[in-house]
Amino acid sequence: MKRQLFAFLAGVLCMAAASWAGGGASAAEQASLMVDPNIQVLVEGQPFHPTDVNGDPALVFVADGTTYAPLRALAEAYGLYVTYDASTRTAQVTAEPPEEVPDEGPAAFARVLDVAPTGSLYVTRSDGSLWNGAWGDGYPVTDPEQNADGALTRVLPWTPAALDVGQWNGYALDEAGVLWGWGDASRGKLGKEGYAGGPIRIMASVRSFCQSGGWLLTVTEGDALWFLGTYGGHGIAYTPVELAENVDRASPWGAGALVLKTDGTLWRMVPTETDVPALVRLGEGFADVSPEGAVDRQGTLWDVGEDGVLQKILDNTVSTGRWGDRNLALDSEGRLWAWDGLNGDGQPESRDLTPQLAATHCRFPVCGSQPVYISDSGALCVLLDSGVKVLDREVVYAASGWYDVLAYIKRDGSLWSIRGGSLFSSEAEARALGVPHWTETAPRKEADGVLLPE
Repeated sequence: MKRQLFAFLAGVLCMAAASWAGGGASAAEQASLMVDPNIQVLVEGQPFHPTDVNGDPALVFVADGTTYAPLRALAEAYGLYVTYDASTRTAQVTAEPPEEVPDEGPAAFARVLDVAPTGSLYVTRSDGSLWNGAWGDGYPVTDPEQNADGALTRVLPWTPAALDVGQWNGYALDEAGVLWGWGDASRGKLGKEGYAGGPIRIMASVRSFCQSGGWLLTVTEGDALWFLGTYGGHGIAYTPVELAENVDRASPWGAGALVLKTDGTLWRMVPTETDVPALVRLGEGFADVSPEGAVDRQGTLWDVGEDGVLQKILDNTVSTGRWGDRNLALDSEGRLWAWDGLNGDGQPESRDLTPQLAATHCRFPVCGSQPVYISDSGALCVLLDSGVKVLDREVVYAASGWYDVLAYIKRDGSLWSIRGGSLFSSEAEARALGVPHWTETAPRKEADGVLLPE
């Protein structure tokens, strides 16, 4: 009997879930219901008195000659189990009890995904939800009491496949290829005007994306490049506009962007007299693009001048990064090089493109406002006027915002932070202000059991 009823309820549930997921006009239709307190329901010959999740009496009603009773109450009367996922609006009936997930509290993080320029840390919990810890406000990211004040708030009920949080906007790509965004919408980057406090759907079938200033670029599954927002001050595109076909990826470059096509050709996004930018071809034989330049198939990094002329920077490039307005490149021998980069407004009047050796025995440059890197021995190091200072050891990953937070993960899975109000200040400036330099701030442990970003 139990299995027969379970099969029946599962079938009813499928129809209900389909109508919930569909939303639209059918969900808004009104029906005439007759609530009759005299209707009696017997379960195995015993009177059935349905209640809601709070234990209060629930009504039985009739619509179009059919009698309806609460799903949860009826299923539990037969020894079945009902769970409901509010994020997907789906109820589930099972013969076995659902696996209980302990309430680990907001401090139980699974993975660090990003540190925003404002210093906010974006992490996932072990249940897959995405949280924002506003360290810039001075609160510890693991303090559940600060939830209502914005120190730790849930952004999404799922883990993004890709995440990019800028100063004004955040974007998250889900596993189905749907891109979601939030933040300032005044420049059209969200496909609307105003402000979006919560994530809104931008577009589907997205493979990759990037943003900068007032624009958003997406590459869809068909290798098409789409533009949304404003660039050049000649209008705003609130609806995605296709810029090019056969595109592999794109990256911010100063105020504009570099675009790599599937045939290895390199293109640059330039403003026009309309609200839609154009692409200009720069060269061929390239394998990657980044905010620091373009890498060809031989591993050579190239800079792009304001006139579109390519200039060689470094051979045997392994990865690139950024310290403030200084570009970084790590070569195959663990040497870290630095040179003048672009700011968000475009080209400065003059740049020195000669790479200067910044550090040796480097494994990973930490992008941010300060010259921080992880050495090949796992030491977290910062370059100061007085020399190299080791901040901590046994570090496997680190990330930095542009203001007042440096977050890192140690080999044992613990998450730590270093934060201070003088992150932009040099040692001499901090002394003149009478405040400790940020490197003199003791590291603070935030959580255990943290995994590396994928």
